[in-house]
Amino acid sequence: MNIKIFIFTFVWNNKYILPNFINHYQSQFENSKIIILDNESTDGSDKIAKKMNCTVLSWKTNNEINNKQLIFMKNNVWKSKKKKKNWIIVCDVDELLDINEKQLRKENKQGTTIIKTKGYEMIGNSKYSNLSDIDLTKITKGVESVPESKKILFSAFDIKEINYNFGSHSCSPIGNVVYSKTIYPLYHYKWLGIEYVVNDYIQKNKRRSRYDKDHGYGRHREKNRNQIENIYNDLIKQSVNVR
Repeated sequence: MNIKIFIFTFVWNNKYILPNFINHYQSQFENSKIIILDNESTDGSDKIAKKMNCTVLSWKTNNEINNKQLIFMKNNVWKSKKKKKNWIIVCDVDELLDINEKQLRKENKQGTTIIKTKGYEMIGNSKYSNLSDIDLTKITKGVESVPESKKILFSAFDIKEINYNFGSHSCSPIGNVVYSKTIYPLYHYKWLGIEYVVNDYIQKNKRRSRYDKDHGYGRHREKNRNQIENIYNDLIKQSVNVR
């Protein structure tokens, strides 16, 4: 039995990691449709997505990060797909869930409606902000992360409301809620190299909206280079092979 998977992800100037995201989910799910919610990218991310057969929808916030609007979209953008057999992934573009269509069909037959995950911070060793010296598919080391153990894959037919909190690190689903007994790895590709992370922090901190600043969202991006390097080096020390 084929089931349809709709994958919603949120993009802003992610051209260096976007192809890896698309390739991953297209290979894992033959019957999938990837919808890119593009937040006014200027680096050609939208063109990459279209070329790779994704649907691109524009999402405008006056070139700001606005978590109030983002969480509203994550909680509602998928609701047009609430038909039997439809499954939904709502995630960030640096999150790769290690489950395939065969495994999901099995979960569907067992009555599962939400997939449980174990999150990992993946650790890369790129020396450049454009990641030109590494192959993301070859990264194997990571550190287990409870905050990244997100519930990003669920049945649209059974779940009436997913109710993500800010950051989507937790949710309060309403409907026929049945969690999978199997826990699937969820890989977070953020710590790919110092230059990449520092540049990411700087650019996203510049885009923080007044709403986000007033509510403390994105405050971690105020860290300076030395603080980021300390976190990165600690993660390297803790990292083990996880895939």
